[in-house]
Amino acid sequence: MVIYLIRSFMTAMTGLVLASVVFAQVSVEVAGIYRFGPETSEAEACRLATDRAKRLAIERVVGETVRADRLLVCKEGSGDTSPAQRSGCRLSQTLWSALSGSLLEARVTQTTITPYLGGRACNVTLEAVVAKPNGEPDPDFDLQVTLDRPIYRIGEAIQLTVAPTQSGYLTVFNWAPLGQTTAPLIRLLPVDTGLPLAISAKQVLPRDGTQLLIGGFPIDPSESSWIPPDTWAEYLIAVYTREPLQWPDQISLSDFGRKLHEIPRRDIRWQSHIFQVIQKPQLKKEVLQ
Repeated sequence: MVIYLIRSFMTAMTGLVLASVVFAQVSVEVAGIYRFGPETSEAEACRLATDRAKRLAIERVVGETVRADRLLVCKEGSGDTSPAQRSGCRLSQTLWSALSGSLLEARVTQTTITPYLGGRACNVTLEAVVAKPNGEPDPDFDLQVTLDRPIYRIGEAIQLTVAPTQSGYLTVFNWAPLGQTTAPLIRLLPVDTGLPLAISAKQVLPRDGTQLLIGGFPIDPSESSWIPPDTWAEYLIAVYTREPLQWPDQISLSDFGRKLHEIPRRDIRWQSHIFQVIQKPQLKKEVLQ
């Protein structure tokens, strides 16, 4: 029996910007603005204004798709605590922002600094060339993925049910944001090879005696005053392709997005599923020391 641990991290709100293989090219002129105060330099403000203009150029040509994963977990305390202490809820949320085009060229044509409500604003105008994505999704090629439940305790196993509309190849990742930075995606299935699982009918995974067990929150021994949270969110990300695609054991979120959209849109589907991890109540600071 193969045992594979899912490492656990804290959740954070983040965005995922995806590029893709492209064909048609469109020229566009856009302006970006960033308002700033004395704590921000002109150079930094204008860099941020330029980044906004570049994003706006892609949005204007191909549009933007925004999707949110949310999970609200509430718990009840004991009767000897106050009503405020007995009931507490934690909202975990991630925003997925997908830009299906690619910025090929960007040339700044004008930069100005203007006053704005006691501060200043950097205004950047640029000319950009944006490439449109490779085709449209195939509505007949799809995959439904469901988890057996939304909340898990450390040491419990995750099971997922997959139901394809056509035969294809599946790879499953675990992803967990950590504070304001992003942890890499960890490949869960398949366990021992980068080649994806061949899927042709509805089934429950993992199979062949493999288990996906929830692991604990990573603890830095040098931070003796740091106490892990009682609960945090993680994600399972499923990638389903018409042809087999090899994936590494770990991949950064940005590299994941680039590789995902090197494939024609008709030949790929991907989705994310949020779940909550509950820490054992007795795991407190004094236990860790």
